[in-house]
Amino acid sequence: MRHKRIFRLAESYLENNDFGVAHTERVFDIGRENFNIPEELEDLVFACLILHDVGGSSIEDQYEKGPIIATSILEVLGYDDVFIKEVCDIIRTHHDHPRNPSRAFEILYDSDKLAMLSKEEFYVYDSRAGFDWDSIIASMYNDSTRKKAESLLKKRRGKI
Repeated sequence: MRHKRIFRLAESYLENNDFGVAHTERVFDIGRENFNIPEELEDLVFACLILHDVGGSSIEDQYEKGPIIATSILEVLGYDDVFIKEVCDIIRTHHDHPRNPSRAFEILYDSDKLAMLSKEEFYVYDSRAGFDWDSIIASMYNDSTRKKAESLLKKRRGKI
């Protein structure tokens, strides 16, 4: 499985992020466990889940540096230009909320948002003044992930 090789090559870059490699592992596991990923999309989805934050901690760095780093990693592994462009286009916009995203984008977006509700990340976000969990949950593309997020939010707040 090439996704393990992508992880190994991306690891040193991911360690520079706020939540480190552990965040990427959470997002990857959430994506794999919560979505029925069609076989023909597995490589694309897995690459996006792993490489989405490879550019750094800030959104600007992720959008600017991420595609450059992702390209170098994917080229080493022999991915073609079309695949690399698709991964980079998703990395370059993964915090945006397009109206008609690709399935790969939806899976990454919702997985990244669910990771915010993990026990490791929740309190960081929840402690921010005015942080709006309702808008985060409402932004999710899939009903099942919204329901899971609502359930996790209640659990984190001790209401379950």
